[in-house]
Amino acid sequence: MFSVNLCNLLEVTSGKRLTSDLATQWIDDVDDPYELHVSNPEYAKIKVPDPGPEQELSILSKPIKILAQSNAYPYGLTNDKIERLEEAGYETIMDIAEATDETILSIYMIGPRSLSRIRDVIYQAIWM
Repeated sequence: MFSVNLCNLLEVTSGKRLTSDLATQWIDDVDDPYELHVSNPEYAKIKVPDPGPEQELSILSKPIKILAQSNAYPYGLTNDKIERLEEAGYETIMDIAEATDETILSIYMIGPRSLSRIRDVIYQAIWM
């Protein structure tokens, strides 16, 4: 079994950060590192082993407030987006990760660009 530390991979990839575009490049066998994002349609093609109940990622149960933009996390979500997600009933990172694009897009003032940002931030939180 192999494990990949995406942080280390991105450190040696000039100008790259974890995005769904980068994931698409990897899936298409491009010789360039990429991010795999759950909103990417190709994500469904990847078979991820079930970790079992005792191995659930602790980040998934964290409140979405930890995704806020900060000096340490400049690609985070704005307070406005976090408030809109919370008002729509999303409390944890898992809630958003499991939500469909259509459901998130139905939230007032969240369009395709905001959805892309939300998905990128969720992916980064889970994999970093």
